[in-house]
Amino acid sequence: MVGCWSISSHFPGEMRAIPASGTVDKAWATGYRASRKNLLSRWERYWTMSSVQLPDKVLEKQWYLEMYKFGAAARKGAPPISLQAVWTADNGKLPPWKSDFHHDLNSQLSYWPAYSGNHLDLEEGFLEWLWMAREEGKKYTKWFYEAEGLNIPGVTTLRGQPMGGWIQYSFGPTVSAWLGHHFYLHWKYSMDKTFLRERAYPWIKDVVQFLDQITEKDETGMRKLPISSSPEIYGNAREAWFRETTNYDLALIRFAYSAAAELARELDLKEEAERWNSILKAWPQLTVDPESGLMFAPGFPYDESHRHFSHLMGFHPLGLVDQAHGEEDREIIFNTLRNLEKHGYDWWTGYSFS
Repeated sequence: MVGCWSISSHFPGEMRAIPASGTVDKAWATGYRASRKNLLSRWERYWTMSSVQLPDKVLEKQWYLEMYKFGAAARKGAPPISLQAVWTADNGKLPPWKSDFHHDLNSQLSYWPAYSGNHLDLEEGFLEWLWMAREEGKKYTKWFYEAEGLNIPGVTTLRGQPMGGWIQYSFGPTVSAWLGHHFYLHWKYSMDKTFLRERAYPWIKDVVQFLDQITEKDETGMRKLPISSSPEIYGNAREAWFRETTNYDLALIRFAYSAAAELARELDLKEEAERWNSILKAWPQLTVDPESGLMFAPGFPYDESHRHFSHLMGFHPLGLVDQAHGEEDREIIFNTLRNLEKHGYDWWTGYSFS
């Protein structure tokens, strides 16, 4: 016996996508054998794009499992991957995390396999969605921060509207800088000059223009945020607000200005590149403890097991701290990783181990 079913949805007042009945009719017309052949052909092409061989076969198996999930969930023209992707189970109630889009880690790391995995085409759905949400983000930025430029809310609806939550992270000032990292990486892996000119640089330029307006200077003349946080350090408590700029925010800010200068140079916008470099020099370096490595913020070392390594942003994924830079960075990295191991993995989750 052969069966066929589909699900479709649409926003009220908007053009309907192909209804479920139309998808089913098309599948019946194609037939089971041809449909199965098309599906197998797609996966065969998918697995020829990248592979790994690891001495640890458990890790190797995990890589293939996660790449399968990515290939099953990511699509151009489809909504981005939420926390449970297409496998969200609501059990008749509100789904976990309201089935929203969290941009303090969840949406970003879901698309990292696109780069080294050689699947830039599957990342395009995420970039398309971000570009769609850009105008909504600009409205929010003007309303919430009373500033020009762009900062997407940290927790959003499918339309990019703010949903709230723990305020430190759902309204954090560096969300769009992290999302901009995807535009930057897509350019670096594709070298698509049109994408650079029409998508990557405009996004990151909007981000640094926003940051330029909300920052202030300390008594030494260096820039800082008026208030800062580090997901999800100290949870939703008052202590989650830091007076000094955290390594999380600082790493994203330094990345944004550095990327803006680099992309402006690529487009031969020399004056803009010089401006972004000039502002970058007014930001301090990441806070480092000689023994424990990268810290949460000045005076706050990593001193307890935690699931969200937000203080490590400068190392991964941003690569501001890199062994290729020399012995000093190498020592910072190894001290940081040793300190992670020292405090154990009691509060780690799956992505923490990855």
